[in-house]
Amino acid sequence: MLEKPPLTTGLNVAELEKRLRRYLLTPKQLESLGYPTESPLHRGKAVICNPFPPYESVRDARCSESGSNGSGSDEMEDDGTLTDRNVQSNLRRCARCSRGFFVLRDKYLTTERCVYHYGKPFRGSYSCCQAPEGSAGCVSAKLHVWTGVELGVNSPLNGYVVTKPRKMPPEGYGVYAIDCEMCYTTGGLELCKVSVVAMNGVVIYDKYVKPDNTIVDYNTRFSGITHKHFHNNSSVKSLKEVHEDLMEFISADTILIGHALENDLKALKIIHGTVVDTSVTFPHHFGLPYRRSLRSLMKSILQRDIQTSCHDSVQDAVACVELMLFRLACDFHHFPKITV
Repeated sequence: MLEKPPLTTGLNVAELEKRLRRYLLTPKQLESLGYPTESPLHRGKAVICNPFPPYESVRDARCSESGSNGSGSDEMEDDGTLTDRNVQSNLRRCARCSRGFFVLRDKYLTTERCVYHYGKPFRGSYSCCQAPEGSAGCVSAKLHVWTGVELGVNSPLNGYVVTKPRKMPPEGYGVYAIDCEMCYTTGGLELCKVSVVAMNGVVIYDKYVKPDNTIVDYNTRFSGITHKHFHNNSSVKSLKEVHEDLMEFISADTILIGHALENDLKALKIIHGTVVDTSVTFPHHFGLPYRRSLRSLMKSILQRDIQTSCHDSVQDAVACVELMLFRLACDFHHFPKITV
C-alpha cells in the first residue's frame, strides 16, 4: 500500500468515468500509436502497427555490423548453417544500439557485445554521458536485445486476450491506472511486473510475472527488476494467471490510464480499446511522434520528482492518476480541489 494518504476527488466512480471519457483515444489513435488491436481477419489475435522508421537500415547493416558466428550463408538449415531464403525471419534490430543481429527460435546466433548509450540524444549530445551524438556507446551489455515486434504491420499475433463487454454494475465499469516493468528475453520485451492502482491511489494488483522465454537482460536500470525477484519466489505469476486475475475486474468498457500505455498492453498481451494515455493528454509541443516522458510531466506540471533511481511500476501508475486528476481540475473549474 501507499505510504501517503489516498487521493481524493469528491466524485463517485460513475461521474469520474463520465468525465474521463472525453480523453479516450480514438481507434485511429490506437492504431497509429502502436496499440495492439484485434485482427479483422483472425478473431482473438492481435495486430500491431509498429510506427518506427523503415527496416532497410537494419537490413543493409546485417553484413557489416552484425555477427553470425562465422557462418557464410544467410538462412539457418537443420545442420546449423544460414542461407538466404528466410534471413528476414531471423534478423532482429537491437533496441539499444540499432545494430542487426540474429536469433533463431530460442538461440542467439550473434554473440557480440552490445555497446550503447542508455540516455537519449538531446541538443547534440547524449543525456547519459554528454558525449556528442553519434559517438560510441558509454556502456555495454553481453548481448543485443529487441522489442519483440518488427517494423510495420505485425499480424496475426498469438497469446493475446480481448477484454469482454459486461453489463454496467451500479458503481460503474471502473477506472484504473496500469504500469508494467519489462525485461528482455529471446522473444523480445516481456512482462515481469504489473501494477494496477485505483483512482484514489490504492494498489489493486501488484505482481511479479515470469516471462515465457529465456531472460537475456533484466533491464534493471529502467525496470528495477533483478534475478532475486524471481528466485525462490512462490508468488510469481505466469502471464496466463495474470490474464485470469485482471479479467476479473477489467471489462471492455473499463477505463485504463497509463503513459505510453501501448507498451504495457503489448507486454500484458491484452487488447483493450478504452484507454486514456497521459502522453497524448499532455502532448509534446512538437507534436507526435514526440512524446514527453512521465518524469518530465510530473516535474513540470506537479513539481514532483519521480524515477530518481529506477522506474517503479506502482509509483508510475499513481503518477498517471495524479496527472489525470490535475487535468480534470483544470478542465472542469467547478471540480473539487484535489488532495495529493
